[in-house]
Amino acid sequence: MNMKNEKQMIRLDGTNVFVEVMNDTFEIGKVRFHFVEYDATKPKKERIQKSISIYVDISSMLCLIHDGLSGELRNKATQAREEAERTKSPCKEVWMHLGGVSAETLAKRNQSRPDGMALARRMRLIPGKKKPWVLVAEMGAGREFETGLIAMTGKPEVQIMVPLSEDDFKALLLVTQAHIQGYISSFYGQSGTR
Repeated sequence: MNMKNEKQMIRLDGTNVFVEVMNDTFEIGKVRFHFVEYDATKPKKERIQKSISIYVDISSMLCLIHDGLSGELRNKATQAREEAERTKSPCKEVWMHLGGVSAETLAKRNQSRPDGMALARRMRLIPGKKKPWVLVAEMGAGREFETGLIAMTGKPEVQIMVPLSEDDFKALLLVTQAHIQGYISSFYGQSGTR
């Protein structure tokens, strides 16, 4: 945990990129992943080139944590690598989260896209080549379905990829799990039993 930023649970860095996992949306049942790509050669206030925030439901995050720590994702990664080698294609993700902001909500915020579409956000976990994992955040035009799901149409307009070692990935999962458990414990501790 970063003592300068109490909302940051963990930060993992790559070359000119990082992802920080934040606890500032626990109150709405979400874990926020903030991805940043930067240029260290630029002046201090001009370094950030791209940024994407992805909001994952706490329940979905707990399922990802379980699958990551149980070895389920490692098994899926092995299968994805074998499939990619057999078909001579890139590895498919072993986990994906879809989200975004509807066109209606963007309009209410005076942030409408020029094409009038929803803003889709997607986070994927892909088996890597140099490192075991790559956490990918993507943002672009989205289509909203009747269920409220927002799915990306076409290629992402913004993409940030953060490679992770096995230990980085485990740390991300364990630290996030500890914070979620702490939040839930404090919730019940403050309000009594429910």
